[in-house]
Amino acid sequence: MTKKRVAIIGSGNIGTDLLVKFMSNENFIVHSFIGHNKDSKGLLFCNDHYPDVNTSVESIDFVKIKRN
Repeated sequence: MTKKRVAIIGSGNIGTDLLVKFMSNENFIVHSFIGHNKDSKGLLFCNDHYPDVNTSVESIDFVKIKRN
């Protein structure tokens, strides 16, 4: 099965919960985790626990630029 690449937009509680669930599922690769506040708990958590995941505060524009 081909792994699906995902980007999560929203670094609040729901987005962070999705991040953890996707990261623990071998069928997905989290490409990006995106919020709007560089000091959000979710983005800080992602940077600490999943350093290979791209993080950004550039909203959907980041996904458009980094989609490859």
